[in-house]
Amino acid sequence: MSEKHLFVLVHGLWGNYKHMDSIKGVFSKTFGDENVIFFAPKQNGYFKTFDGIEIVGYRTLLELCEFIRK
Repeated sequence: MSEKHLFVLVHGLWGNYKHMDSIKGVFSKTFGDENVIFFAPKQNGYFKTFDGIEIVGYRTLLELCEFIRK
């Protein structure tokens, strides 16, 4: 089992997970795909970014834990 590196890509205010595709593409070209896992949470898009950092962070944590569990 080889080591994997996890990149969690979180967008800013009014963003969504698709906005991270260009960053993911650059990282993929730079680091390769074999040892890198990308995760962009989908639960905090657009107006949900106004819920505040604690709520957005908690939703991100729950989604990340579910991603890792699978």
